Amino acid sequence: MSFRSPVASLASSLARLTLRSRPTPAAPLLRLPSSIPSPSSSLLLRHAFSTSRPAHATLNQVTRGARKPIRRQPKTPALGGCYQKKGVCSKVYTTKPKKPNSAVRKVAKVKLSTGRAIIAYIPGEGHNLQEHSVVLVRGGRTQDLPGAKYAPALSPKRQEAEEVEHRNPYPASPPACTPESPASEHLSARSDSQHPAQFIHELRHALLTTGFLYLTEVEQVLPGWNAAWDAAFRASEEFFQRPMQEKMEIAMLKSRHFRGYSAVGAEVTAGKVDQREQIDLAPDTPPAIPHPRPSSAEERSIFLSLYGPNQYPSASVPSFESTIKTYRALCSTIARSLVSLLAQSLSPEPRLITSLFESDDPLTPDYSRMKVVRYPPVAPGTEGLGVGAHKDGGGITLLAQDQTGGLQVQRWDGEWIDVEPRAHDLVINVGQVIERLSSGLYPATTHRVLPTRSRAARLSIPFFFSPVLTSPLAPLRPSQLHSSLVGAVDGRSAEVVTEVKKGDLHEEVFGRAAWRGITRSHVDVWERWYGRDVDALGGPERVK
Repeated sequence: MSFRSPVASLASSLARLTLRSRPTPAAPLLRLPSSIPSPSSSLLLRHAFSTSRPAHATLNQVTRGARKPIRRQPKTPALGGCYQKKGVCSKVYTTKPKKPNSAVRKVAKVKLSTGRAIIAYIPGEGHNLQEHSVVLVRGGRTQDLPGAKYAPALSPKRQEAEEVEHRNPYPASPPACTPESPASEHLSARSDSQHPAQFIHELRHALLTTGFLYLTEVEQVLPGWNAAWDAAFRASEEFFQRPMQEKMEIAMLKSRHFRGYSAVGAEVTAGKVDQREQIDLAPDTPPAIPHPRPSSAEERSIFLSLYGPNQYPSASVPSFESTIKTYRALCSTIARSLVSLLAQSLSPEPRLITSLFESDDPLTPDYSRMKVVRYPPVAPGTEGLGVGAHKDGGGITLLAQDQTGGLQVQRWDGEWIDVEPRAHDLVINVGQVIERLSSGLYPATTHRVLPTRSRAARLSIPFFFSPVLTSPLAPLRPSQLHSSLVGAVDGRSAEVVTEVKKGDLHEEVFGRAAWRGITRSHVDVWERWYGRDVDALGGPERVK
């Protein structure tokens, strides 16, 4: 196939859509298929995408009324309401005007970089839809989207994939996330092992848009995952069915490392009491530091008190410890893999991120926390939430939930939507640490848990994989990001609607942020073991 006069004429007529402020390109911006001869075609396309000034009327023509003076009109009226004026053409077709006896009009469906789709008229006469589709849909006008590299579409599915690939990688407005699929990206763990490049691309797209995704087919990669999942939920249900006296034998108040059981109403999220009971767990280690004394030298590293032993209900549920340890080890394996892939999606130097999650010191090992949570049924008319609106403060979260439901995610436009429970599939989201490290490219999504209105309680097991407590947190510089993401750091101008204020992550070691968060959630434990005389960092948030 060769592009001759029809394409030149077509491109010349389409050049009227060029933005007025955009200069005429000095070199062809269209990437041609290798089968097309380059010398003549590049010369032809260089002139095809440039416009010559229309001839103005002469004084004699204006005086005699033979020709009216030409008035320049806006060249892109369809894009006038879009401040960015960038888009990708996805479809070319015809419409029948309402005016009778009028010819059909050729139109193009354009997806703007704001996420909005519009219909634009194609000016000019002649040329069939196939020629328009070749130039507009399959490889034309790269100046409409700087940095895009177009290629011929081999199939409708490939064409749709290219549209997603070529648009601005960081949307300028909230993504369209339908209530039917709130976690719109369903990534397969099996594709991670078979096609890592494709998995990284899909992971990047999910975290740039919705921020929540499902991880499916884990059993195919980690044999025994489904059995460990089922055993963990059985052990959890067995524990929560025990009398309160037995559950309080491992109360968190007995642990200065913030481990153990918390009754309903004991934890506070964003200043509101949570309607849930839970067991908090973390890596089983010896205490990293002795119990601090007032005005001691340990005050600067008091957050190392988060390292220590867990409390297990060995007397009431003997199988609980071994079952939870098995499940926790599998979650740790998945989380490490996801952090590695996430780091590759952000930077050509993934060790800048992965190294923050690794430690060789046995006293301060890799850090993570896990909760075994039960949300009891709530009577109709009762106020409060299972857990209030919040963002996770750590690195990456792996959530396992039963079939009761109740988890909701807040879209960027402020609307709350449900996350459908799926057996043996993990719900993945990132925390404020990743938002900080990525300079806001991968935002932590606001979510909450509604009170359970059914007769059955809701069980969930979230696993929070975080940096080592001594790891410093500093955002990646633009030079450390992939070149395709550099311009996206400041690419989003629309405000994200959220019920959670911006986090207080500073350029400091992660342990300080983790300590502030957990001591604010469990003030009673902090007051018993520490208090303001010992700890000037943690405790309830001070009013300024």
